[in-house]
Amino acid sequence: MNGSIQSTKLREVIKIERLTFDDAVDNYADLVTQIAMLHLNNVSDTEDCWQEVFLALFQHPEVLDRGRDAVRYWLVRVTINRCYDMNRYARYREHLMLEDADLMGVAHRDSYPAEVLDLLRAIPEKYRAPIFLYYCRGYSVKEVARILSRRENTVKTQLRRGKELLKGELELEEN
Repeated sequence: MNGSIQSTKLREVIKIERLTFDDAVDNYADLVTQIAMLHLNNVSDTEDCWQEVFLALFQHPEVLDRGRDAVRYWLVRVTINRCYDMNRYARYREHLMLEDADLMGVAHRDSYPAEVLDLLRAIPEKYRAPIFLYYCRGYSVKEVARILSRRENTVKTQLRRGKELLKGELELEEN
């Protein structure tokens, strides 16, 4: 009981807002969907990933006690890891490519033009995730490094190289 009281007092002191599971789904469903779509490239796998990520959150309610930022970081990291796992299996590689992101209702306030997503898909994964998180989702370099478990200088290098690759892709499209 003493630990519970201390936890409550600590939460009051640093003003951590505890989310409910429903709040987490409402606030971060689009983020999880977009990250999964970017990594998996098809609706079926994206739906599976979304479901597994939020099931994992439901199974780990202690994450909800950490506050909004921590929940968001946790969801991004779990989504990326689940996408990596799904891509490891050959059965996931045989699905049809996504033609229209609107099928899942991704066309929302934070959706991106198909051309942007196609350009991101054209570059290697190690550059894709930092560029998406930094430029599309607005995370700082420090936050991207934390989410992807990389050093800040590594993220900066990957952002620079990724931009160079995107520039090359744009030049190819123009020709």
